[in-house]
Amino acid sequence: MGSAMQRAAVVLPGSFGLQLVEAVEPCGFGLADLWPGRGDADLAAPDFEIPLGAGIEMIERARRLTGEPALGVQLGLRARAAAHGYVGLAAMTAPTLGDALCVAIRYAPTLTNALSVRFAVDGGAARVTLVERAAFGPARDAVVLACMVGLWRLGCDLTGRSLDVSLRLAIPRPGYFDRTAAVLPPIAFGEDANELRARDLSVLRLPVRTADPAAHRLVERMCVEALERTSRRRRPATRVRDLIAEERQGSISEAASAMHVSARTLRRRLADDGVSFSQLVDDQRREKALLLMRTKGASVKDVAAEVGYAHASNFVRAFRRWTGKTPSAYRSRPERARAAR
Repeated sequence: MGSAMQRAAVVLPGSFGLQLVEAVEPCGFGLADLWPGRGDADLAAPDFEIPLGAGIEMIERARRLTGEPALGVQLGLRARAAAHGYVGLAAMTAPTLGDALCVAIRYAPTLTNALSVRFAVDGGAARVTLVERAAFGPARDAVVLACMVGLWRLGCDLTGRSLDVSLRLAIPRPGYFDRTAAVLPPIAFGEDANELRARDLSVLRLPVRTADPAAHRLVERMCVEALERTSRRRRPATRVRDLIAEERQGSISEAASAMHVSARTLRRRLADDGVSFSQLVDDQRREKALLLMRTKGASVKDVAAEVGYAHASNFVRAFRRWTGKTPSAYRSRPERARAAR
């Protein structure tokens, strides 16, 4: 039996598939080569979603077909707002970069539930965090770099300015990175989270070159409608998992309240999806624990507390159940960083 995360239909947006197709076309390949049996898929359809497993396979096939291990960097550098449908258009018509960022965060769930974006102001600096809400396996470096480099590139394009920012990424430094570093902002690897940081809050006040108040109001209404469609379409297990990841609940009663149903109804709907609330909580703890254990500096006790275990011994037992290893043995294994080709 797969994990609850897999059963809960984690998806990537069709627009990401279109970017991959654009990457392989110069080499004479197309969608049929990236996604065998789905060569006729309409990736440009507004609500088209790619199952996470298929998306990971598409990324790895694209790397093999192009011979380009730094595919994620290339995708990020080619990022354009219009490729992201209504969400991208809403960002393009927003008055300032800060407004565009808020729009992207608010409506990102219409694109994917595998990732989410958070924003915070810390000590006079702006921090945008990319939260990995699924395991991307061998494609993790490509996904994280595509998203984080893409955020930087989109900010530059929307404002027509070279933004003074830095990136901190929770992935190991890829072997191929040195040959791409010159065209990117400063990047630190092996950090605790995936963050884009701007030292000066004035960057949020930069005007968007294509701002259009009337168009923005119209497109944002379309985003609201898309968000409602997404909420109706996604299964209860996915919605509960989203609430858990956003730390908006502490019990099934609180999750049910957020979804405007009774705890009994939610329990029944989750059972129809083949999962329980406790399984979803356990899956989320596992994902978060594995992410934290891949970073440097966090002790086993700290990770245990971060994922909700009052006693480290209970966390160690749970970790062994999840991985077959103790936390210390898991952390000491050789990192499977992708070698340079």
